[in-house]
Amino acid sequence: MTLAEMIVEARNKSRVHSADQNDTTVVGYLNDGIRAFTTDVDGQIEDEYLLVAPSFDIPITYAIDVVTDLHPLTTVQLTSTAQENISGSTVAHSIQTALRTELSDETITVEFDTDEWSFTFTFPGTSTITVSEPTGNYLDGTALFSGSFSATGSSYEASAPAGSSSDTSLPAGFVTMLTVSWDGNILAPGSFQAMDITESGTPLLYAVYGTALRLMPAPSSRRELRILYKKSFAEFSLAGATYVAVTDGTLETDIAEEWQKAITYYAASQMAENRFEYETASRMYGQYMRIMNDYLRREANNNPKIGFRTGSTATAGVDSPFRGYVIT
Repeated sequence: MTLAEMIVEARNKSRVHSADQNDTTVVGYLNDGIRAFTTDVDGQIEDEYLLVAPSFDIPITYAIDVVTDLHPLTTVQLTSTAQENISGSTVAHSIQTALRTELSDETITVEFDTDEWSFTFTFPGTSTITVSEPTGNYLDGTALFSGSFSATGSSYEASAPAGSSSDTSLPAGFVTMLTVSWDGNILAPGSFQAMDITESGTPLLYAVYGTALRLMPAPSSRRELRILYKKSFAEFSLAGATYVAVTDGTLETDIAEEWQKAITYYAASQMAENRFEYETASRMYGQYMRIMNDYLRREANNNPKIGFRTGSTATAGVDSPFRGYVIT
């Protein structure tokens, strides 16, 4: 059903006139029904590829000591403005800018490898490089790239620190996790608080906490992270003070059509209850429960029809095409 049809059906079931409950109010009840349906059936099955990448914080107190055969020992403050939850490439640019300024050398480069998650420091023309903890009242900026180093030659590759890539955000509407795989291998569930994020390597465990997914050991390079999970059904949205869908009656929910009557029954029960017509409200809610329980029985039998809506680009069931971030 389109939204316009769902509004009419909910009104008819509760015997409410449009003068008593306008479209915006009815859509609010329909959204209540969608939320209730999501809660009762744990949402719809979806799978996505997620992007995992290191993230960093650079406080203004971070600095490093640098010396080469062409540059005297210098304490380099890595940023003049605190930065939080930034990418490796942003970190590399910040360090490069600081080095060029403090050492008066525009040929110095710092690059971040987005596949192998490492920083490459290049000081053209030098034969020795030493980067170490700072002197003075600074925090150790070498924590951004796994510690101090000394190298011969003009460049050095330093890996990102363990734990910088342990967490990633879950998709909007996430309800519950079914499976997580890393590079094609299924991971086992674990405790979010008990995971040691200082370890790095090939992930073996995962845990969910709020809107975050944590892997342990923390990955040390980019690979394919795929999750199979349940997400909430999409609600009709607001734009300003009116529902977008009210002005576009052709919009549809992503709940399969054979289950949409559950939403109109739920909305009708709420409208009847608000008019103190408890017998009608109870009967409408009973119809909602009947359809919802039928959905659960179908899902328990692994019915592939669960989640599909014919002729729609809405989310399908477990056999649907993958959507989300694809890591190349």
